[in-house]
Amino acid sequence: SLVGATTLHEGALVNIVPFDGNRHGTPRKEAHPAPDEKLLNYLARRFVDEQPAMANNPEFPGGVKQGSDWYPLYGGIQDYAYLLHSVYTTTVEMNNRKWPPESELEALWNQHRLSMYAYLKAYITEGLTIQVEPPSSDELEGEDVVVTMITSEMGRPVRFKSTASDGVHGVHYPVPAGEYALKVEWGEGEAIHRV
Repeated sequence: SLVGATTLHEGALVNIVPFDGNRHGTPRKEAHPAPDEKLLNYLARRFVDEQPAMANNPEFPGGVKQGSDWYPLYGGIQDYAYLLHSVYTTTVEMNNRKWPPESELEALWNQHRLSMYAYLKAYITEGLTIQVEPPSSDELEGEDVVVTMITSEMGRPVRFKSTASDGVHGVHYPVPAGEYALKVEWGEGEAIHRV
């Protein structure tokens, strides 16, 4: 399943993390961080660390901004993918000029290429992948299985149905190196593991 995504945009030079909308549904700028704020900021930093112009942007110190605290937006793909599908999403505002001419696209790619590769590496080859094989029992066929990252702000619960034909399920959290506590629950059973 999809773990992470980013949308590319212009009009500023900053990496935006959820939520884009505030708690009140108003156009007022106010912080409304996602429950996984620590993980989302880590992923955004992976991009910004390879992007000196973004990291040193005086308008957005550090190059990362929480969406609703800058430009409240409702109905966007970033919050939709995060809330409905548990996809870790960010929006990269690639440059200060809205609608750059085609002649500038290659330069924009060159400016952001290493950052995009850093994102891919963080999402795909780094982190923690949990292999879950629910107990084989006819009683558990079709039961909900929930993998929960217990370590605060570092991942959302992942739910799926157990089936004998599915076998092992993989759940990936694109987290930095460290120690994490996870809980796996199914039917009437559960297991807590620290990795």
